[in-house]
Amino acid sequence: MKHLVIVCLGICFISFSASAQFKKLTIEDCVLKGKTLLAPEKINQPQWIEGRTTLVYSRKINGTDYLVKYDWRKKPSQTLLSLSKLNQSLRRIKSDTLIKIPTIVKATTDGFLFLNGNTLLKYDYRIDSITTRIAIDKKADNMDVAKYTNHVAYTIDNNLYVAMNNGTVQSVATDGNAGLVYGKSAHRSEYGITKGTYWSPRGNLLAFYRIDQSMITDYPMMDLDEHPAKEHNIKYPMAGMKSQEVKVGVYNPASQKTVYLKINGAADQYLTNIAFSNDEKNIFVAVLNRPTDHLWLNEYDASTGDFVKMILEEQNNDWVEPTEPMQFLPNSNTLFIWQSQRTGHNHLYLYDINGNLIRPLTHGDWDVINVGGIAYGKNKIYFTATTTSPLDQQICSVDANTGDVQQLTKDKGIHTLYLNEYTGDYLDVYGSYQIPRVVAIYDRRGKLRSNILLAENPLKDYKLGETRIFNITAADNKTVLYCRMILPPNFDSTKKYPCITYTYNGPHVQLINNGWLNGADLWYHYLAQEGFIVFTVDGRGSGNRGFDFEKCIHRQLGTCEIADQMKGNDYLRHLKFIDTARLGIHGWSYGGFMTTSLMTRTPGKYKVGVCGGPVIDWSYYEVMYTERYMDTPAENPEGYKKSALTNYIDNLRGKLLMIHGTSDDVVVWQQSLMYIKKCVEKDKMIDYFVYPGHLHNVTGKDRIHLLQKITEYFKQNL
Repeated sequence: MKHLVIVCLGICFISFSASAQFKKLTIEDCVLKGKTLLAPEKINQPQWIEGRTTLVYSRKINGTDYLVKYDWRKKPSQTLLSLSKLNQSLRRIKSDTLIKIPTIVKATTDGFLFLNGNTLLKYDYRIDSITTRIAIDKKADNMDVAKYTNHVAYTIDNNLYVAMNNGTVQSVATDGNAGLVYGKSAHRSEYGITKGTYWSPRGNLLAFYRIDQSMITDYPMMDLDEHPAKEHNIKYPMAGMKSQEVKVGVYNPASQKTVYLKINGAADQYLTNIAFSNDEKNIFVAVLNRPTDHLWLNEYDASTGDFVKMILEEQNNDWVEPTEPMQFLPNSNTLFIWQSQRTGHNHLYLYDINGNLIRPLTHGDWDVINVGGIAYGKNKIYFTATTTSPLDQQICSVDANTGDVQQLTKDKGIHTLYLNEYTGDYLDVYGSYQIPRVVAIYDRRGKLRSNILLAENPLKDYKLGETRIFNITAADNKTVLYCRMILPPNFDSTKKYPCITYTYNGPHVQLINNGWLNGADLWYHYLAQEGFIVFTVDGRGSGNRGFDFEKCIHRQLGTCEIADQMKGNDYLRHLKFIDTARLGIHGWSYGGFMTTSLMTRTPGKYKVGVCGGPVIDWSYYEVMYTERYMDTPAENPEGYKKSALTNYIDNLRGKLLMIHGTSDDVVVWQQSLMYIKKCVEKDKMIDYFVYPGHLHNVTGKDRIHLLQKITEYFKQNL
């Protein structure tokens, strides 16, 4: 037998042991308090007032909700507006009161805009009153407020409208139906798409998606709350089948005219990452072909829709995946920042509008995670990146004029950046495995100016076990994989414990980091209190490790991921305190696919599995995700066959519980039903549970039931 190779680049031990820590968690605690009372205290929706040194945010102070204006340069530095005072103003105009500080659409020096239901309001600090009211149709959805004009784009059913700042309403598109959709997210929200409308920088133009999905076969969903149950259809394009045909329109509220961009190429290509020039004269679209191996960044005339030129293109035999639009430097219509994984890691590049690469701005074996903004007048770009470790996210800056990169933070953990583009000051929201949360303001030189929040440990009274972070080697015998192990309180290394592995191991998801609880859900600590060791390994294919780390999954979903999970399984089997006869595996969505794969493609390695919302056959999953990683079923029949889990049912050993929401529109219910049908045909016994009416996960109070179900299943069988 080959010896297990363990790469110990550093082991972090986190212990919550102290004499005062005696309380035990409950599942109710984990679900109902896990993101509130038992999560580190936080501030909400921080934003800098444009052109000023003032930060606005909301938070609880002594149990009361406040909106806070904060400027470290002034005395006093803090001004408060209580929720009760805001509600007094709402009562005066006979508007519904609020139960918390509302989402701030835009903060200004004299007040802030916010949505109350379907009404856009402005609260004025100077007179303690509501001064602006724009009522929007009660049926409106997907509301998008222009930054300067305060026009509001919104949809009703599948049609698109604009409520002007004077209260009038303009109809942008009214012929929408089940097959024709305006102003909503296209391409099933892949490739960085999160919405369907995009205001130009000054709010004078509105870009929007027009989605023709009439060619997609209706997929039936059941509303089980009706008597009798009623069928309603959704459009769900499966791999290899017909997909959406999308156009980008540009609407001008001043002329009330729409032009559509004249985009060449196949009708089912992807139109992503929409951006305007600062002067609003041109609009840019990253056009990606359906095979996702060729991208063109194109420029169009915003007034006519005419094609102007191709600025740059990228090709990759695996896949190209644009997730961020181009970003112009302030006061420039010719220089922009482009993000690309062309070197194997996500980095920043400075281009001119003619497609000339001015310079790479970042480079190295690390990833840029998020661009926080660009300081006016300085052309200094602020971003977060994994410069020190894939487990950390540090705040950095780069000078667009020189390419000089500075790492502004040093402490291990997760730093989140909110930049004041006017001054170069920035807010750092920071947490680590030792520090629940610190919120602090730094000036443009990186000097600490003010601590806004130093959160206490919300779990200080609970008896939690030790968390260990360590490394093993991947199945390729060279790549480092990060692992997390949560031990029971009062752990005794001379005893043997059952162990549950929680897995995902799919693209864009990283389960382990150096943030609070090392990225673990509080429920894992509950399981540890119940006597389980909870283990996780982020194998190749998972997020924030670069393109080269991810691309091993291409055309073979489940292959290298299984191999790396087996390295984790081998590691567990070499530990004397692990009862190797009592190993369990659990995951949801891609993790459900992995759990079922591991129970049947590596039979006997785990005694018990619990999978939720699992992909069983990738040919039944959506075009936009599946074909990026697997190509089409016609192009890659062997890859689809190898990953189809109904082909391995005969191998199932041990106990398997499969769970699905009956209204799941991400991984449709048919996936697990196919598996159950095949199990019956083959006389294989598995356990199955459904949550009526739930979507891709079980949320709300029903989540307590879900976690109890999973916990009891592991208790009974491990």
